[in-house]
Amino acid sequence: MLSVLERSQKLRLLGKNFLLRCSPKCSCAPRIFQAAHSRCPTSGALKMHPAFLPEKFYVARNMRAQSEKILPQESLNSLPLKRAYQSCLAFASSHYENFPVASLLLPRALRLPVAAIYAFARCADDSADEGEKSPEERLSELNIMESRLYAIENGENFTEPFWMALAHTIRHHSLPLEPFLNLLKAFKQDVLKNRYATFQELLDYCCYSANPIGTLLLKLVGQDLPQNREWSDSICTALQLINFIQDVGVDSQLRNRIYIPLDEIQAFGVSEAQFHEHREDASMKALMQFQGERARAFLLKGQPLAKRLPGRLGLELRCTICGGKRILKVLSERGRSVFQRPKLKGLDWVRILFSGIVLSRLI
Repeated sequence: MLSVLERSQKLRLLGKNFLLRCSPKCSCAPRIFQAAHSRCPTSGALKMHPAFLPEKFYVARNMRAQSEKILPQESLNSLPLKRAYQSCLAFASSHYENFPVASLLLPRALRLPVAAIYAFARCADDSADEGEKSPEERLSELNIMESRLYAIENGENFTEPFWMALAHTIRHHSLPLEPFLNLLKAFKQDVLKNRYATFQELLDYCCYSANPIGTLLLKLVGQDLPQNREWSDSICTALQLINFIQDVGVDSQLRNRIYIPLDEIQAFGVSEAQFHEHREDASMKALMQFQGERARAFLLKGQPLAKRLPGRLGLELRCTICGGKRILKVLSERGRSVFQRPKLKGLDWVRILFSGIVLSRLI
């Protein structure tokens, strides 16, 4: 069966006649109209046939209907659940990111589950990275998180705020476990693997470490379509690559990880020792500039999704894309060390918001 969008596009191409009423309450008899716009003979109202309504109209309508199913008000009458989501929001706001995460740009009904998903990803990432734990301890913590995901699937209840909110988000919106499990797979890989021979290996990693977040967001708003997924994967991969670039100093020196393909390091005449010792030269700068240009290309490839998604979610996504571009611009500034992690300031965020608003007209 054709979807509403597919049906409307087919009707546009065929140029069919339509039987229309001005409105359900109008007394006019159904009439055949050839054009997209017709005037009711009784009320004089101008009527557009649904087949000719902009595609974005249907996307917005479907997203509104979907958001009403995300967190109905009655589900938040439970005080423990309300506090659980509040703790996830507080956790998300306490971690600095160079991209908006569960920000006020999102509707509250969407901001709460997004905060729960972010809290899961951040906690898993911290288990793989933070502290002085052994690899065995890190893997054990990640395995416990994996077992709890399966417990959610089996209907088990939790008293811990974070897991209570996540379980509610997954069950209420029937989110699949696969994206969450893929995230854990990436974090386990962080514990066991610290070099990537080729860019394809790095892309495979991004399929587990970044792309699942975009998939979950699309599922939350009922927009998990093949084309949307392709654009989303490009954006998420780009943001992950930008994180690799901006954290290259911390990753190499503190965690002995290099997320720059080894074959490209060799091709640019750079040694691994330069990463550990933070030694810069023309070859190192050229290598990192190449990484930045490639990340920007991925951002641009996924940019149409920011116009496809309407309303505040579309604005947040445009601001995320503009934030990624801003980071790349700061990283490429003359005289700046490639090992210095940038931190966006107040004026940067104003520029990002303005650029996000303007971007909708430019895509």
